[in-house]
Formats: sequence, C-alpha cells, structure tokens
Amino acid sequence: MRDSTYFSIVESIYEAAADPSQWSMALGKLAAASIGGQSFMVVHDPVQGVGTCSWHANWDPRWVAAYDRHYASRNPWLARVARRPAGRAEPAEFFLARADLRKTEWYNDFLRPQGLGSAIGVTLLQDRTRYITAGVLVPERDEAEHKASVAFLQRLAPHLQRALQVNRQLAGADMQWQAAQACFDRLDTGVVLVGGDRRVRLANAQAQRILRQGDGLSQDRDGHLRAASGPDDRLVQAALQSILAGDAMPSGAGDVLAVRRRSAKRPYGLLVAGLRPSSMMPDAAGTMAIVLIMASDGERTIKAETVAKLLELTGAEARVVTLLASGVRAPDIGPAMNVSYNTVRTLLARAMAKTETTTQANLVRLAVSVGAGALA
Repeated sequence: MRDSTYFSIVESIYEAAADPSQWSMALGKLAAASIGGQSFMVVHDPVQGVGTCSWHANWDPRWVAAYDRHYASRNPWLARVARRPAGRAEPAEFFLARADLRKTEWYNDFLRPQGLGSAIGVTLLQDRTRYITAGVLVPERDEAEHKASVAFLQRLAPHLQRALQVNRQLAGADMQWQAAQACFDRLDTGVVLVGGDRRVRLANAQAQRILRQGDGLSQDRDGHLRAASGPDDRLVQAALQSILAGDAMPSGAGDVLAVRRRSAKRPYGLLVAGLRPSSMMPDAAGTMAIVLIMASDGERTIKAETVAKLLELTGAEARVVTLLASGVRAPDIGPAMNVSYNTVRTLLARAMAKTETTTQANLVRLAVSVGAGALA
C-alpha cells in the first residue's frame, strides 16, 4: 500500500478518536484500501455468543442487521478470538483453515452470498470476556495479497488502539460531566462557570433562573455575567479578572461579594473562586472561575441544621455561617439574630476554628459544599 493511503487512513482514525461518528469514514478508507472489502468494528462476547457491529463501511445494512441478530453467534473466527493477542493483525485462517470454514453455516449462508471468503482483523481491546475487533471482510485472495493486507493492517493497529482508548476516555469524561451537571442542577445554590473570555460557560438550573429574572444579576448579549448596580458590577468584574489571571481576590472585594437587587430583597451573596488547569497543561488558557450565587429571601437556601450537623457546629454558629453564605453582611447578622456584633464575631471565630478554615471565604465555601450539596 502506498504511504499516502496509509497516512490518509491514520488521519481519519484520529478524527474518529475525537468524534466517534467519524469511524465509518475511517473504516471506509480502510475498505477502499482492500479491493472488494467490507470493513467493520465489532464488539463480541464469545462466552455469551453475542456480537454487535458498532461501525462499518461498504456493508449492506441488511447484512449488518443479520449479523447482529443471528450470525455473530455463528462466526467461528470470533469464537476463537481469545487465541489472538490484542494489537496483532492476523488473517482469518489464523483461527480456522479455509477447508474447515467452507463447512460452516457462517461461510455458506453469510459470507458466500456476499461474495466474501476471508478476512483480516485485529483485536483492539480485550476486557474480560468482551473483545473489540476491527478489520475487513474480503473475497478469497491469493496468499501474497493476503499477507500484504495483514501487514498493512498491522501498521494501522497501534493507531486504531489509541483512537479507541481516546474514545473510551472521552466517553468516561462525558459521563462524569453529565453526572456533575445533573448534581449542579439539584443544588440550592446558583453555580456559574466563567471562561477566560469572561463568558458564561455553564449555569445550573438555579443560576439560570436567577439570571433570567435579572434581579441584580444577569447575562448580557455577549454572554458575560453582569451585576445591575454599577459599583457591584465593577467589583464582580474585578474579582473575575483577578481569578482568571491567577491572582488573589482584589483588595476591597471582601470574602463574599454582596450584589444588590432591584427588588430590594436581600442582596445575593457571590463567592468567586478559580478552577485551575492541570499542571500538565503548558499554559493557563484553561483557567475558569466558578461563581456561587446565594440568596436568603425565602428561595431555596442551605439549611443551618444541615450545616450544624455536618460541620459539627452549634445552632448559633451554623446560623451565622448560613446567613453569611446567603449574602448577609457580617454587621447585619447581629440584628437578624438579635445578638451583638461582638457575639457574631465570636461565633464566626468558633466556626472557623472548628472547621479549620482561615478566612470567611473558605468557611462559606465549605458550608455551601455541605449545605447546598444536599440533594433536594
């Protein structure tokens, strides 16, 4: 096979690594390199005798359906697939001699009606009793042609394996992301992820409701998170800028930002923190900010009882912490609890000592994680 054909197939394989829907394109190029071939990627369990053709090219869909429904369990090659080490390309005759193959239902009722008589294949992944294999079904060929096709598939085998590994890793990451997003949507606290361009990348259900209301916080036409009040917006933007630049919170921003609301309800409490890229990343382009939006006006909020129980605080200590997390400024907590400001400071100090936190921001973050993290 020409190198240009090889590199074209490799390019398509790695496109399929990022986008599994491109596997048919990659397999189509593989089939084109094998005259008269029909390429496939199948998942097979020889113990249960079941198999599924996940991706294919140049293969009549009716025969694919027949394979999944019946002939996978009649395939004598896959019944012996455990004999072939993963990553090693082999012809079908590695499993069964042609003379013996011609005696099987697989050959007489499935292969021969399609003008096929052999195959080349490689096991890409072996997971307990499950095997994922790729290859090409071909007409019967002379030995020289067969050896050339096997050698060509062997050159492609490492790329096919890596691409499939990437598929699995991305699928796992996607499932984790969907699970995380589902949990975010059940939080009492609004959660907003802001990218390096200051645009909102994700907002959970609570945050979306808050932003739609536009009562103090909203999302502008360019996708930026905005506060309704000019002074509050400048403070929010300064906090985001510092976080996304990898700096500490700007002086004067405070531990929890209070964002006033047009409705004159109690301000939203905003906690802004950074999500840093992996240390393996060459730069900080992936840095994001996470903004927690907390309300204390009868909307769903974190419960003092939950915080007290999970953080082992007294009722009064937990009440102070949850009010602070809900956006109430420390000087205003005293009147809300009918205690002095000195008492509030004492309760906060005790809560910080018990939770081993050193700042109000860390204390609030911890309270939100245990209180708002409880599923509704």
